[in-house]
This record gives sequence, C-alpha cells and structure tokens, in this order.
Amino acid sequence: MQLCRFILRESPQQQRSGILHENRIYETNGEQAIGIHELSAIAILPPLASVPTVRAFRRGAGGGWEWIYRQSGQLLGPLAEFEPPFGYGGLVVKAHVAAALAQGGSQLDHDETQGIVLAYSLALSFEHPGQPMGWDTVLGLGPVLTTPEEWDTTQPLKLTLLLDSQAVSEVETPLPPFEDMAAAASWKSPLLPGDLLLSEPIEGLRTSIPLLAGHRVQVRDERLGTLVIRLS
Repeated sequence: MQLCRFILRESPQQQRSGILHENRIYETNGEQAIGIHELSAIAILPPLASVPTVRAFRRGAGGGWEWIYRQSGQLLGPLAEFEPPFGYGGLVVKAHVAAALAQGGSQLDHDETQGIVLAYSLALSFEHPGQPMGWDTVLGLGPVLTTPEEWDTTQPLKLTLLLDSQAVSEVETPLPPFEDMAAAASWKSPLLPGDLLLSEPIEGLRTSIPLLAGHRVQVRDERLGTLVIRLS
C-alpha cells in the first residue's frame, strides 16, 4: 500500500489520511475507507504527522554503522518550499531512502528486527558545502509511505534526480539494509514506533551546481513516487 496524508482544497483545516491507488486517494479512518478523492482535489502533506526521532546513517571507517540525529520537527512534505539560509551562496542536495519503523525495542539482534519497517519513502536533505556530519539540515520526506508488501524489496531501486525538471543523474541501488541499521542503533538508545531511519546519501545522485533560490529539485522512483522540493 501507499499511505499518505492530505487535506482537501475545499476544506484545508482538516488533515486526513488515506491510501493512494490508481491515481486516486481512498480516505480512511484507520479501519475502513470513508471517501474517494481525485488528486486534483487534494494537497499532499508530509506522510508522517510526527516523528519521535530521525537517525541519519553512514558507514564508519571500520565498516559498522554510524548515525547522528536530525531535527524531527522540521520535515518538509512533497511540493514544499523553503527559503535558503541568507549568505550561504548555494546548497548541496543529497537523496536518501527512508524507513519508518512499525515497532520499537532496545538491544535487538538482526533476527529481531525482521518486520520492524512499516514503510519506505524518499528523502532530500539540503546542506551547506563543507559542513560536517551533524549540521542541522533541511529535510524533505515523501510523497507517500510504501509498505513492504507493495513490491519485491530484493529488486533494486531505480532513482532519478531532476533539477528544474531536467534529469541530471540516475542510478540503480539495492534497498538499504534498514534492519541492520535498526539493530545497531537499538544498542545505543531505544527505538520507538514511528522513528525514521535515513540511508546514506545515494551514491551517484548529485547536481553539478550549487542550489540557489528558484531551483526545483525532484527525486523519483517508480515504486516510491516523486518527491519535489523548491527553494523559494
């Protein structure tokens, strides 16, 4: 399933949740469908209403997993805009695969993390060149949460990065080993349901120029959807 959150354009004060299927939104109340909406009638929201923690991972020098915490209260949703920090002169974008956890735990081994992932999504982080790992970044997430039963997770992702609607890089990459990441992180601090894990930046997905106000960045995969963020 492709899970999403949205508002109706005619009644934007109420946030809703549903399932994206064949270019329609099937609104749910958590148990059953209560309405069907055309995409033209809705505005998409970040797929997670709240995130306890965001952990961004990378491989350490010894091959093990290292991670830092990102701010979880500043997630941008699909089609969002943000204003670059004044005076930075240009930002670097990095594309990630994200995993939202269905359950938590502590001191987990690999076998205990099987089935821990609720769903997968795409993420874009925007950083200032030269900033060390750990610097707070702007993070976009979406457009939907795709549950594991939706597709064969042994097949590679086919990711494309676009700048102002022009494809600038394409790669095929396996789904990151989120179960291993979750197991490693659980020995340092407890995992919580709804926690978000970010993969390492996807190697090969990059732009050749710094990003400035007015640029529009997209990352897309045929199964995970298309995430669009614009610098205002």
